[in-house]
Amino acid sequence: MQSAIRGVHFSVKDSLREHIETKLEKVGYAKEYIVDLSISLKREACQFSDDAHLHFRWGNATHLTASGHDVEVMTDQLLDKVFAAVRKEKERLKTSHSRPGPIAESDR
Repeated sequence: MQSAIRGVHFSVKDSLREHIETKLEKVGYAKEYIVDLSISLKREACQFSDDAHLHFRWGNATHLTASGHDVEVMTDQLLDKVFAAVRKEKERLKTSHSRPGPIAESDR
């Protein structure tokens, strides 16, 4: 899994970058499912907005956003959304593989 964290109109502090990377370790169980994850932190006037682009191995892509005045709280909200999206895709993959196939002629 490749991950990128970048700031737009401000520089991301090392403490915030470490906080994000520490939180992303929770997604370690799904590293083989995720191709890349990019997080953009944007500052617009007195408000911040976060965008996350998540690309899965089987071609699905997810775009997630969060906005607010406190960059750390907003980043935690965005990462919670990322965790939920990974769980959802993993469950979707698990249920699609557990569907029974067509009944063979010999089983009828």
